[in-house]
Amino acid sequence: MIMKKSPLVKYIIWSTVVVIAFVCFIRRDNIWRWIGAGMEIRRQEQKIDWYNKEISSLESQIDAMTSDPDTLEKYGREHFLFAEPGDEVFLIDEKKK
Repeated sequence: MIMKKSPLVKYIIWSTVVVIAFVCFIRRDNIWRWIGAGMEIRRQEQKIDWYNKEISSLESQIDAMTSDPDTLEKYGREHFLFAEPGDEVFLIDEKKK
C-alpha cells in the first residue's frame, strides 16, 4: 500500500530544499566561502607560527653575536668572506650538476 504525500508535506520538503540551496550556493556568504575562509585562517596561523619560530631563531643569533665576539667573527667569515690580513682564503666553487 503506497501512501500519497499530502500537499503540506510536499511544501515542507520543497521549502527545505530551497532554503538549503540558498544557504549553500546562492547567498554571497555561502557555506563554501566559510569553508574557504576557515582554511585560509589555518594557513595564516601556520605562517604566523613559522615566522615566530624564525624570529626566535634570529633573536638567539643576535644575542650570540652581541655577547661573543668570536661568534660575530665566525659569522662574518662564513657569510661575507671576511679575512684578517695575512690569512689565506681558498674559495671552492660548488657547481650544481
